[in-house]
Amino acid sequence: MPHPLLRAFWKYLSSPSETIERRESLPVVEPRDRPISYIHQTGDGPVHLLVRASRRGWDSLHWGRRHAAAWTFETMAEANRFVLHRFRKLYYGHRCSTECGPAPTIAVHQYDDPWGMLREL
Repeated sequence: MPHPLLRAFWKYLSSPSETIERRESLPVVEPRDRPISYIHQTGDGPVHLLVRASRRGWDSLHWGRRHAAAWTFETMAEANRFVLHRFRKLYYGHRCSTECGPAPTIAVHQYDDPWGMLREL
């Protein structure tokens, strides 16, 4: 069964923003309330999703063994939406397992960063 946070994110992405504003019973915090920090376990290995503040705005990072990319947005909400959208497109049909889940600290991402996505600029 997918992690509750991921279920809420997918629900958020598939709903118009005005509908989500009226919905008061979402089980978990919406992605625009805090930066995303999540690791999915896929057939390609771990895939990291991370949003963090930077000098230019909000960096939206996505990396795994086969793909890596970074984008910068003005708001955290935009960065969160985009990284989730990107994951959904690349791993369409992904079903979370108990191994998928939030990454509570940057250090959890750093141990698996062969692309150098987390180097300080």
